[in-house]
Amino acid sequence: MLISRLMVVIMLAVAVSTAAAQQVYKRQNADGSVTYSDQPLPQAEVINLQPVPVTEFTTHSPVTTQTQTAMSTVTDAAAPTAQIIAPAQQAAVRANDGSVAVRWQTTPNPLPDGYQLQLRVDQRIAWQGSSQTELTLTDIDRGERRLQLRVLDAEGNEVSRSDTIVVYVLRANINSPALATGATSGDGGGNDGN
Repeated sequence: MLISRLMVVIMLAVAVSTAAAQQVYKRQNADGSVTYSDQPLPQAEVINLQPVPVTEFTTHSPVTTQTQTAMSTVTDAAAPTAQIIAPAQQAAVRANDGSVAVRWQTTPNPLPDGYQLQLRVDQRIAWQGSSQTELTLTDIDRGERRLQLRVLDAEGNEVSRSDTIVVYVLRANINSPALATGATSGDGGGNDGN
């Protein structure tokens, strides 16, 4: 019995607070400014608020492009995928000659007839083909590089792509002060001890 009375009191409190929250009061101050409040103010008038207009949006079927259609057709038949397995994500690759070995795997292996892979380095096509699972890139500049594989169907439409792998290519700097002076580690700076 006590619980039901408590519930009634709570419901009444919610109903009263909701009704009170819908009241807005307006008062003109002595300096001519207007004050609005949700609390009754001395010499304030009640403003009746109109219901907030609700706009309903109609839903349209999405427009499909040729690429979306090609991708959805392949998706229905389990689109081939590719994954870079070497180098590892965030790997530091020592490559003084600028050569970086990349290995990948595809599912299915081999790719269906007509499908090709596209290896990209920093969004630029570095290689395209279908039968390889590894490649050595050459003349790669030092610094951060982003590698990604894309799977293309027979028409050249992209059907899937691998995660982007970030690698850091390390190359010796030919402008190193140590290389310029001919000094080597542990030679005492060229002093022969005499």
